[in-house]
Amino acid sequence: MASGSSTAVTNQTLMPAEQRPSMALIPTSTPSTLNSASANSPSSTAPAAEEAWPFVTRAMMVAVMGSQAPATAASTLLTVFRPLVDGWATTRKESKRWKGMAEAYLVEHHKHKTELAHQHDTLHAQMQALQLSLAESEAQLRELESHHSTLRSSASSLEKKLAEAEVAALAAKQAHALEAEERKKQVESMSKSAQAAKPAYEKLSQEAYWKARAQDMAIGSLQNKVKENEAAKAKLEEQLGSRTAKNASLEEALAQKNQEVTTLQTQVAELNTRNQALERQVLIYQRMPTRRY
Repeated sequence: MASGSSTAVTNQTLMPAEQRPSMALIPTSTPSTLNSASANSPSSTAPAAEEAWPFVTRAMMVAVMGSQAPATAASTLLTVFRPLVDGWATTRKESKRWKGMAEAYLVEHHKHKTELAHQHDTLHAQMQALQLSLAESEAQLRELESHHSTLRSSASSLEKKLAEAEVAALAAKQAHALEAEERKKQVESMSKSAQAAKPAYEKLSQEAYWKARAQDMAIGSLQNKVKENEAAKAKLEEQLGSRTAKNASLEEALAQKNQEVTTLQTQVAELNTRNQALERQVLIYQRMPTRRY
């Protein structure tokens, strides 16, 4: 068999170049085919298949050198094995290059996939945090709207009560002014008509003077209280933006002010009653016969 194969190789070597069979038609086992074959067979590996090539090449070289003369064998070896060795080396180099590129691509793909997974987890966590923050903000907004509505209602109620208190205080002030004017007129009339009853008139005048002075003091006190009410109103207007907890104390203070106004109105009514009594006494003294001494 060795002589037959060497004779065939020799005949191919001696044939013209155009009649020689192309090396591209000779089936060769490349590293890729060996790798695929080794991958399919569980008992062999790619390194073992690559290590078998030197033995095959060496056996073929020994067969050629044993069947031909040294010069012819050298020419045959150069002609036959050089393209095969070059193609095998090129194929092996290309296979290693593609293998390295594939491994680099897989590493890069794994790295990119890990980064994408990390970014996805980060974005998911951020989205959940934003959703939670949005829900909390909406709850706070609803709470603030409710608080604002409560404050507006309280402010409106306070303004209404303050307006009522101002109207009542103004009415009381006007009533006191009219009453003082009326008392002044009454005193003038009494001074003209009480010359005959001068001692009694002087006594009544003295009493009326002190009562008028007391009423003036009461009016001054009312005016001071009105000023206090105005100051309290200004203070309340400044404190309208404060917390709801202060509304109770403000309402209590306003109730006290209303009670004071009511008390003052009661005092005014009592003063009117006293003035009417004084008027009746003056009429009685005027109707009394004048004593001549």
